[in-house]
Amino acid sequence: MKNIFRQLVLPAAAIAAIAFTTLPASAAKMHAAAGCSSDNIAKAEAIVDGLPDTDTNKQTGYKEMTDANEALVGGKMGECAAHLSKVMHMTPAKPASM
Repeated sequence: MKNIFRQLVLPAAAIAAIAFTTLPASAAKMHAAAGCSSDNIAKAEAIVDGLPDTDTNKQTGYKEMTDANEALVGGKMGECAAHLSKVMHMTPAKPASM
């Protein structure tokens, strides 16, 4: 019984301890990078507004902005940051080849 404890339980406990100490730090980095702040919302809005009116990504960008605002109002900061991150990485859609 002691052998099983040493071989299975102790390594699992060590891995769990490492995971619990590093996950909050990585979550804080993500929140700082694409957090749900008024500055980031303004930047995302500027990106969407800068897309051409004929671009299909513009409508998608407005939807993501709406979803981000709803998440912000609901207190879901991670969800808001995910929507803002999608907008921040948007580029104009390539026109279809003829």
